[in-house]
Amino acid sequence: MKKINLSYLNSKMIYRALKVVYILCLIILLFLFNGSTFSESTFKTRKYIDIDNDKTVIICNNDGLSFFPREKEIHLDKDDFNNEYFEYEYFYEHSNNESTIKTILKNCGVEDTDNMDVFLLQRAFEIMQKTNDEEVLKSELQNIEHIKGAFKTKYLDYSFKFFNIKPAYKEYGGEVRADFIIELIMGNVFILLAFETVRRMFYYIVLGKTFPKE
Repeated sequence: MKKINLSYLNSKMIYRALKVVYILCLIILLFLFNGSTFSESTFKTRKYIDIDNDKTVIICNNDGLSFFPREKEIHLDKDDFNNEYFEYEYFYEHSNNESTIKTILKNCGVEDTDNMDVFLLQRAFEIMQKTNDEEVLKSELQNIEHIKGAFKTKYLDYSFKFFNIKPAYKEYGGEVRADFIIELIMGNVFILLAFETVRRMFYYIVLGKTFPKE
């Protein structure tokens, strides 16, 4: 019986055809993997629009003083705005902005904001737009001072506004991911190892050796 070795296999048309199929499958799989990896949505971070804290302007209504959020360590995002526009009422009611409001008021000249209830302060100035009667002011504030934090907002009418914000937006993201090269190399190595494993298994089954000689 003729001994089967690599030279014998290479003399057979069906083996050479199998090698062509093997190489084509390897090339196609590498092409598909690398093609999908190099798509922008994969190797770059997701693009999104958000507030530009370096160009957005906060304006104090009492003296016209203005400043950029970042220079006062204030961070705003698009959720603080209603359809990309600033609405004073929305800013108070629809965001967890109490600490941000305190920082803005502090930079607009309001003193002792750290220990202040900004919602009571807002209501006090609304009342003072209508009357100078201290008893009325005291009574009104006593009616809501027991209410916790932002729950007081339903008693505000926003007839007075401490500040205004002119938002600026920018596109973030789109940078090449730091782990992209590692994923690319590991993916290609995995594919090559998988195909090499299949080849060695074929040799072992047909020839009885994992690393046969010619």
